[in-house]
Amino acid sequence: MPLRLRLVENFKDGFKLLSDDMNKVKYSLTPFAMIHMHKVIMHFPSIIREWILNDFSKRITFSFSFAFGPQRPITIANSRSISQAYLGVAMGTMSGAITVFTHCKKLKIGVTADAAAIKNP
Repeated sequence: MPLRLRLVENFKDGFKLLSDDMNKVKYSLTPFAMIHMHKVIMHFPSIIREWILNDFSKRITFSFSFAFGPQRPITIANSRSISQAYLGVAMGTMSGAITVFTHCKKLKIGVTADAAAIKNP
């Protein structure tokens, strides 16, 4: 979902502005509408669906995402997971992504960058 990313001199001011923008999104219908819009687009014929998604992906320059992970380790075939990762995927013109993920009450931060788009990632 598009958000304004303003450049500021210090982290404290930037975090406050980002927090204010995120709070506006929390109380709007935009996230709900975008989820259902994508569900509808997925039912379009593939040629139309790919054109729409490719057009959208060419407008993205950077991604930020946050996801809550499990609070207890996942167990599969009597083997407990000790770690999980959630990384943003680069697409179209997107040069990078920052992801924040929680796993077993630990906070993890992932950074993905396209070396061709960012000279010194």
